[in-house]
Amino acid sequence: MSVDNILTTNKKEMFFHEPGGTTIEYVSWVSAKDMSNFVGGYLRCILTGTLTALSICVGESATPSTIAVVLAKDVTSNPDAVGDYVFVEVSAAQIQKAAADAGIADVELFVSVAVTEATVTSDSAILYDSTRKIEKDGLTADSIA
Repeated sequence: MSVDNILTTNKKEMFFHEPGGTTIEYVSWVSAKDMSNFVGGYLRCILTGTLTALSICVGESATPSTIAVVLAKDVTSNPDAVGDYVFVEVSAAQIQKAAADAGIADVELFVSVAVTEATVTSDSAILYDSTRKIEKDGLTADSIA
């Protein structure tokens, strides 16, 4: 399989996460339109902090008032070395069921990775990867600050 095929059938997005507290934090809300699968990943960037849970949530907009947990993963072994990572994956059917169970109208659903940490000193990278056709073909993009 060529890189072109991988990039045009899987939409990847990465976000820098700098926690502001020890309660659940939603990293970024993205549209679930045309998704068949969704993966959220947590990558440790510095050596402090404790990840306790990683979840995928669904809401009715990019700034939802109603939020439902699709799948929560308790992190029993803290990813405490730079480069350690944790993933959680759900299907479109799981997203739709969680939304329906919470009474969220299926007009256009949005999903987010939710990070819960026991300390607030942990910088991390969050990866979103979803199986869906993206609008452009044969393009790659780099983001360098």
